[in-house]
Amino acid sequence: MALSTAVLHPQRVRTVTGLTTMPWRKIDVARYVRFGMFAKMASNVRSVGTDEQAVDTLVEIVRMLSAPGQPFDEEWARQVARISHARSPRDVGTTQRHFAAGRASEELTGRIGEIRVPTLLINGADDPVVRPKAAAALAARIPGARAEIHPQMGHAVQEHLWPRLVEAVATHAGSGTPVR
Repeated sequence: MALSTAVLHPQRVRTVTGLTTMPWRKIDVARYVRFGMFAKMASNVRSVGTDEQAVDTLVEIVRMLSAPGQPFDEEWARQVARISHARSPRDVGTTQRHFAAGRASEELTGRIGEIRVPTLLINGADDPVVRPKAAAALAARIPGARAEIHPQMGHAVQEHLWPRLVEAVATHAGSGTPVR
């Protein structure tokens, strides 16, 4: 996690950019996570038996994490899902480990104000998992940080957003002072 690195090893960081970010205190998780999405995913994701079912499941997960009402490139999602599954079959414990990592970094939440490098936090206006205002809540705790809410962006970043996000990240990354 970039924010943890910026707190624990500030000499190694020029800038920080976070995507679909939020504060990690328990109260914040309750405030900014849309828990209904997890129930929806659990009920809509097919059981995995064959490789093709695994690919179908990955495609469905990306579809659910994408911004509703926006174009969904199923062919691209399927191609990436096939590559991902061939490299490493989906581990259902991944989500639990992701949240465990967030909980483990909760102790750093009190130190988040120590970050002294330019910080950009990007969230999607249509994220079905993390409420967009979570970026601003986190940015308020980091001196000089700014939050950007991108319209038509969900939790999964679809291709039509790439140019806009690449520009935002590249511009922001260029604002840091080289580490010596």
